Amino acid sequence: MPRSGCKAIAFAAMLCLSLRAVARAAEFTVLTHPLPPFTTGTDAAPTGLAVELVEAILRRTGDTGAVQVVPYPRLMRDVQRGPSTIAFIMARTPEREALMQWIGPIVVTPVSLYMKAGAPVVPRTLADARALGSIGVTRGGVDARFFGEHGFGNLDFSESQPTDLRKVYLGRLDATPMGAIVFDSLLDENGLKRSDFQRAPFTLYDSFVYAAVSPDVPGSVVQSWSAALDELKRSGEYAALLARYGIEASGRVADQPGSR
Repeated sequence: MPRSGCKAIAFAAMLCLSLRAVARAAEFTVLTHPLPPFTTGTDAAPTGLAVELVEAILRRTGDTGAVQVVPYPRLMRDVQRGPSTIAFIMARTPEREALMQWIGPIVVTPVSLYMKAGAPVVPRTLADARALGSIGVTRGGVDARFFGEHGFGNLDFSESQPTDLRKVYLGRLDATPMGAIVFDSLLDENGLKRSDFQRAPFTLYDSFVYAAVSPDVPGSVVQSWSAALDELKRSGEYAALLARYGIEASGRVADQPGSR
């Protein structure tokens, strides 16, 4: 075949791939909620692990979407309604499984109860926690559902985990459940010390953290985002990103032996 013919075929193939990428690229509403180290900063200039991860995935898929920081209850509502909505980050649970689509896991972290140092009551089991006067949980969050399913009536509802930790520190709550990753980041952000708190000596559950996608988004798009995340993990960029936030690729807080 003449060289000009080969060039024409090659050009046509490249053009076809480019057109396919343009046709598939889409614009999304990308939501996150205030939760260090995953999301920090303001709605005008959000930062954090989840924000950086979203931006890295967008670069690979060619999709677009500005990250919006919203309260967790709104995030839960909007990602189920859509349209074209992706939410970072969210615990994947059986009751949520069919409500949205999933990308991940991003990290896995143990969740424990945290109390103010010197608290008169330190539960050693989940049953012991019923004796606490109040346990702070995020409205609509997985912790609220967890304790509700176990019949706890001593729950105090708020809009965010940072609010709950501050209330524990101020003595307005007896305890709040929190993943080790989030706990360590909130200490740094609020100028608090590890010695200000104590952790109950048992794990409530392991939280598998994902990105959630509204039901209207085509499965092919979800697959492309999942593939982009897998590529980030294979390339080492994912591990490097987590390491910048003091997290090992397993989800454990690095160099913090007491955080579990």
